Amino acid sequence: MRRTLVAVLSIVTAGSLVLIGVPAGTARPMGGRGCTGAWTVAPQPAPAGSGGLNAAAATSSSDAWAVGSLFVQSDQTGNTVIEHHDGTSWSVVASADGPNAVQSSLDGVAARTASDAWAVGTFIRPNNLIRTLIERWDGSAWHRVKSPNAGTPAGGSLSGVAAVAADDAWAVGSFGQGAPSRTLIEHWDGTSWSVVASPNKGPFPNSLSSVAAIGPDDVWAVGAWFTKAFVDRTLVLHWDGTAWHRVVSPNAGQAENDLTSVAAVATDDVWAVGFHGAHTLTLHWDGTAWSFVSSPTPGGSADLAAVAAVATDDVWAVGGRVDQQANALRTLVEHWNGTAWVVVASANKGPSDNHLWGVASAPGRLSAVGDRFTGGGTGPLVPLTLERC
Repeated sequence: MRRTLVAVLSIVTAGSLVLIGVPAGTARPMGGRGCTGAWTVAPQPAPAGSGGLNAAAATSSSDAWAVGSLFVQSDQTGNTVIEHHDGTSWSVVASADGPNAVQSSLDGVAARTASDAWAVGTFIRPNNLIRTLIERWDGSAWHRVKSPNAGTPAGGSLSGVAAVAADDAWAVGSFGQGAPSRTLIEHWDGTSWSVVASPNKGPFPNSLSSVAAIGPDDVWAVGAWFTKAFVDRTLVLHWDGTAWHRVVSPNAGQAENDLTSVAAVATDDVWAVGFHGAHTLTLHWDGTAWSFVSSPTPGGSADLAAVAAVATDDVWAVGGRVDQQANALRTLVEHWNGTAWVVVASANKGPSDNHLWGVASAPGRLSAVGDRFTGGGTGPLVPLTLERC
């Protein structure tokens, strides 16, 4: 899914999330050198190309993952990138590209334990056929796992992933090259991935950006569908243990409404974020219905790309906002304190565009990942990481 903010270059979003539940009142110790109670820039390893990080996941303050893609100018290829944080610093870990791919990208990641994590995305073959890409971490290395495709010709892209157990994981996205896209949902049963039937709204494009699993019979997926006038509207699907069903979701105004990420505290406490027009969008599920919840749009133009839920009164959303004075995108972090969404100060690096696409929470540390332009806006795009302890 792509998002353009007023007067600023478009950047590819990667609606993805991971949540690690932390009981209310749990102490949050300091994690890693230099990490403070404020959102600050964390050092990044030197990138091997131009690109950024699209999603983050964490199991502890010393075990976090970030995934994305880098374009290598010398051979004109796009490659997956995976980084790991060990509690002290970020480092690049070897990752696979799609077979015979000219471009590969990872857009979602979920970490269940220190030895079990999933990453999903897309790769493109020389004939421009778009195919699904799934990789798994076994505690020692990342390996590509065979993933199905859908449609004719068979293809697809995956944007989000969530893991319930070693034999129960979900990945979501879309398929339909040369035709209106359809929702794509795949399930891991411990042996293989398979396509599971998923609903769509109307005959025009439908896509899913993110998935959150509360339990084996309680999974949410969010995205957008297009009207006949090609206006985006929110799309929410729910798995009840037997089938996926569309659940009615509100929209704000007549402008485009897109959901980019979903996170759950409990079965009756689920958050979805995104944007409507040039404004942030936050929806909440209370166990009965989805409702619109007001959220700030600093500067009059902003979007939310990812959300992580820690507790009923502790939910974080990240994205970007337009700084009209600087004529650049700046990072945006918002926090739900149990009563309202409020903007929390967040750092940027350099005077050019900075944007956050993913956020992850673990006891002791919050991590947000994204990208930024270098060289005063004329240099390449490079990964960006923020942290708060």
